[in-house]
Amino acid sequence: MSRRLREDLTVLIPSLRAYAFCLLLNHTHAAISVEEALVELWSQAKGKTMPGLKLRAFQIVRKTCLMRAKIDLIPDTSDGKRTPLDTDFERGFVRLPLPEREALSLGEVFGFRPDEIARICCSDRGTMDRLVDSARLKLEASLQLSPLRY
Repeated sequence: MSRRLREDLTVLIPSLRAYAFCLLLNHTHAAISVEEALVELWSQAKGKTMPGLKLRAFQIVRKTCLMRAKIDLIPDTSDGKRTPLDTDFERGFVRLPLPEREALSLGEVFGFRPDEIARICCSDRGTMDRLVDSARLKLEASLQLSPLRY
């Protein structure tokens, strides 16, 4: 693996793990999904850095997480114990439906543009815009805030 590719991938790992957690709501499953995605990404890159690496990495993590959630490859070992949610925001965020949680996190947390969010999620931009708006409104309601103006 080239040094540059290794550095580029290393920088992405925390964001990829956070994104995977947004999708799966389980740290162990998220970490394993990211590892699988990195292996796939590395094999596609053939050891060389490639254009659009960040976008492609998020696409592969999404695919890996959704497959894992659908097939449930990893048995739940948490014994039903979940990490306590400390803030109203966290409680509101995890209650969002997956598509809204995903769209909001890609745009607001990871800084993707709406057209990039649509590419990652294999959807159109209008749908992603509606999902982000809906997620914001639901979070505002759960936090009992007046609507934010963007």
